[in-house]
Amino acid sequence: MAQLEVSMSTTGPMPAEWAGQVILIGGATGVGKTEAILEAAQRWGAEVVVADSMQVYCGLDIGTAKPTSRELARVPHYGIDLVDFRQDFSVLEWLGHARRAASEILARGCRVIVAGGTGMYLKAFAVGLSSPLPDHASEEWWAEVRGRGLEENIAALLRLDPEAGRWIDLANARRVERALEQVTVTGRSLGMLRAQWTRRELWPQRLPLLVFDRESESLRQRQRRRLEAMLAAGWVEEVMALRERGYGPGMTAYQALGYREIWAALEAGDWPGAWAEKIAVRTWRYARRQRTWFRHQMPGRWMEPWKLREIPRWEAWFE
Repeated sequence: MAQLEVSMSTTGPMPAEWAGQVILIGGATGVGKTEAILEAAQRWGAEVVVADSMQVYCGLDIGTAKPTSRELARVPHYGIDLVDFRQDFSVLEWLGHARRAASEILARGCRVIVAGGTGMYLKAFAVGLSSPLPDHASEEWWAEVRGRGLEENIAALLRLDPEAGRWIDLANARRVERALEQVTVTGRSLGMLRAQWTRRELWPQRLPLLVFDRESESLRQRQRRRLEAMLAAGWVEEVMALRERGYGPGMTAYQALGYREIWAALEAGDWPGAWAEKIAVRTWRYARRQRTWFRHQMPGRWMEPWKLREIPRWEAWFE
C-alpha cells in the first residue's frame, strides 16, 4: 500500500465554494438509482462521481452493477476501476479521488452528482473525515501492523482504546487494523471520533442529499429480477475468471455482495444449489442496513427514483 498523501483539503468538509454546484444521491442496492441519475445528469449538465466501495475494484463488474459502456457514453463517471481487486482501498483514498474529480468537473463548468449506495462515502464527501492522517501512515507502518496476528493487534488496540469493542467487530481483522490506525495517529478513542463525525450540524449548507427508496416488497422484487439478470449476463463466469487470477478470502473485494457466495459455491462444486437464494437474502438484509444508515446518519430527502423527473431545474434543489 502506497504512503497516504493526505491534506486538510481532502479530509475536511466539502469546500464552501462548491455549495449549490453539487448534489448527493444515495439509496439501497437495487432501488433504481442508475437510470434516474443518468437522465438527471443529462438534463442538468452534470457528471457523476460514483460512491460505491466495490465499484472501485477492477474486474468486479457485473455483480457490482458498474455502469456499462453505453451508460458511460451518456454521462462521464468517476470513481470506478480505481485499483486491482487484490488491493485494499479505504474511504480516505476514495475521498481524495472524489474531491479531485469533483474539482476537475467544476473547473470545466459542469455540475457534480455524487451518487451510490455506500453511505459512508457520501457522508465523507460532505463533512470530511474526523481527523486527517499524518504522513507516517506509510507502507512501513502497515507492513508492521499486518505482520502481526489478529490477537496482537486487538491487544494493541485495546491498550489505546479499552472500549473499542463497542464500535467495531473485533473478529474482523481489517476493521481492527483500521481502528488501530485511527486511534494511533489521532490520539482519540473510536467513541470520540464517532461522536464528532455523527454531528448533523456539520452538514454543509446548500448541499442536498436525495435518498431513493421504494415500498419494501417492490424493492425486494426488483432485487430478485436484477439478480436473475446479472446471472444471465455472466456473473458466475466473471467470478470464475477472478478465481483463476487469485481472487478469494482475505481480500476486501471478497466482501462484495454475492461474490463470496458464488466463490463458495464454485469451491464446493454445487452451483447453483441454494446459493442464488442466499444471495437474494443477503442482498435484502444489506438493503435494510443501508436504509437504516441513511435514515440515521444524514439529513436526506427521501423519494422514489422516478420523482426526480418532476423537478427538472437544478436550481430548484437549492431554493
